[in-house]
Amino acid sequence: MTMIHAYLSRISGPVIIFASAVHGLLFLAFLASLILLDPQAARAAEEPPRCEGRDLYAELQKTDPEAAAEAERTFAATPNNKGLFWRIEKEGAAPSHLFGTIHTTDPRTLTLPKPVGAALDEADVFVMETADARSKLSASLAMARHPSLFVYTDGKSAFDELDEEQAKALRAALAKRDIDPSTATKLKPWLIVGMLAAPPCELKRKAAGLEFLDNTLADRAEEDGKDIEGLESMVDQMRALADMPMESHLDSLANAAEMDDYAADMVETLTIRYLNEDTGLVMPALEAIGENIQGPLSAEQQAAAAAFEKNVLTGRNHTMADAAEPLLADGNAFIAIGALHLPGREGVVALLRDAGWTVTRVPLDTTN
Repeated sequence: MTMIHAYLSRISGPVIIFASAVHGLLFLAFLASLILLDPQAARAAEEPPRCEGRDLYAELQKTDPEAAAEAERTFAATPNNKGLFWRIEKEGAAPSHLFGTIHTTDPRTLTLPKPVGAALDEADVFVMETADARSKLSASLAMARHPSLFVYTDGKSAFDELDEEQAKALRAALAKRDIDPSTATKLKPWLIVGMLAAPPCELKRKAAGLEFLDNTLADRAEEDGKDIEGLESMVDQMRALADMPMESHLDSLANAAEMDDYAADMVETLTIRYLNEDTGLVMPALEAIGENIQGPLSAEQQAAAAAFEKNVLTGRNHTMADAAEPLLADGNAFIAIGALHLPGREGVVALLRDAGWTVTRVPLDTTN
């Protein structure tokens, strides 16, 4: 068993939560750069290079083609499984657009395809997952008003739930990201897992002031004088995580430090699926990577996966689709949300169609 196999054999459940941190939970990355990264180091550093990693799914296709083929079958059976950019229409409303994003600073994801840039420039309003997450003041107020969503308020620490070896590995992983472990010790585990999901190179790029796709879109809209709206709040996102069983969070935390050496590989794997517009392949691919090594998920891992899907994906899909409808009715909106929220029977594309909207994919060239 190689090092990568030993690592993956322990993350087939937590890998699902890792995917959400990269694709779906904008606020986790923002929070890390806001309160935990050393601002002096950020100001002093030159622009860090983009992260480099391996495509683990491409490797799986070579080492276990049957497992990859099963992932492809799941992908093929997933509604709206391909596409990042969608046109939304209904009689009586000017057409709007929906764009799936990935929350990294990778330059390959920041160059907008021409149809996307044109739709953004022509839109009357820009809509993102959490508009309040762009404001340091809003983030600080949210933490002050809802401290239990962010930190332990009873004297406990997530580190207390780890054995000595796990705690040591976690502190080392935080230190690589210029995060003082003593500062992180009181954070709730979902915040720590979210920060560790991003490799050190990615967090250092954020700390150096490099924006990820959602914020570059918002900045462009703001410079053009557009209103900026949010489909949910950062507190909504934190509650979606907090409502999951604590045991699954602690299990993820125990494994997160061991993901450290391969975090860049996971981000690369996700980014390639994104650039190929294969949004419906992300979850089957990640599950196949883990299950190929570990075997079937345990009952506990299945429960954690179900809780993740309900709280972090499906539940939020309904919230965002419902919140989008009044903006779509006003017409000419540009909506940008994490790409994992688009595919599936209860993805945002399907939910908008169920609500009577005509949603049509606009193919893109995202490989340039």
